[in-house]
Amino acid sequence: MSRARQAAGRGLGALALVALLAAGQHRAEAQARTAALVRGKIDQVLAVLRDPSLRGRARRAERHDRILAVANTIFDWDEFARRCLGATWRQIDAGQRQRFVGLFRQLLAGYYLEQMDNFAGDEKISVQGASGGGDQQVVKTLLVTRSRERMPIDYLLEKGPAGWRVVDVSVEQISLVNNYRSRFRSYLVNRSFEELLAHLSRVVGRRKSQP
Repeated sequence: MSRARQAAGRGLGALALVALLAAGQHRAEAQARTAALVRGKIDQVLAVLRDPSLRGRARRAERHDRILAVANTIFDWDEFARRCLGATWRQIDAGQRQRFVGLFRQLLAGYYLEQMDNFAGDEKISVQGASGGGDQQVVKTLLVTRSRERMPIDYLLEKGPAGWRVVDVSVEQISLVNNYRSRFRSYLVNRSFEELLAHLSRVVGRRKSQP
């Protein structure tokens, strides 16, 4: 091989290395940003839970409103709903989709708020880091309860027009999306989609009527 070819080969190799390092740095920066985003939202929710003026059943509605205001800035409820419905999403019309998203959003938000009600306020949550690339990142966190139980909670974030949003949550490696998708699929084996909507409406109604 001529010296010119060897020099050209070294030059291409150096460019490839620079491109690889740049891509790795970009990915690391994106992971750091999503981890910081989740950390910030967790801190905002913990601040509400630890606020003495918001504790007790009498302040439950206000506490929920404040927590939900934070959750609305990080959760993509619509995408969450679409993923939970799976292949059935493609089989229903626009009106049914709209009704499902509305009901499921209330269902999922209700579940999230119920979990927040179980917090004593002295739990510790640490962000373990983020992984992934492109338009998807997984932020890993660890919840340590008052009884020192350690519970890993992973947030799947997807980048869209509104920025990074959570589209799935895994608690101890159990995905909420997969769990709901399995339940909906089983329900629809012998029932219509309209029956599913009616069922979700009843569940949401019961939760709303609880004191």
